Amino acid sequence: MPKYVRSESADAAARWALEVLAMNQLRAEVIRFLAYSPDGVTSGDLARELGVGVKTLALHLKQLEEAGVVDVETEEPRKGRRVLYRLPRGAVERALREAGGYLLPRQGPSAPE
Repeated sequence: MPKYVRSESADAAARWALEVLAMNQLRAEVIRFLAYSPDGVTSGDLARELGVGVKTLALHLKQLEEAGVVDVETEEPRKGRRVLYRLPRGAVERALREAGGYLLPRQGPSAPE
């Protein structure tokens, strides 16, 4: 591992943000689609719109849910058919802010030690 990679120098908030932002194109498209769907969408609708399999999408939705970047609304325990996914207000902005605070110099440029 290169000496400039020091994940321990990031605090918990920055580590969370970097995990959220270290995403592939599908995860970015999920977040983007949800940002334009304030009423929420089902995983089936999302899979059709993005042209991906439901199982592939489910993995990404679960990870985004665990990170607190996607909210899940259901009328009954997860067995129900009607599960809506929404983007919580400010979740992506928080991740960008936390990552920016870690990645960008606060008082001027200086090389990491």
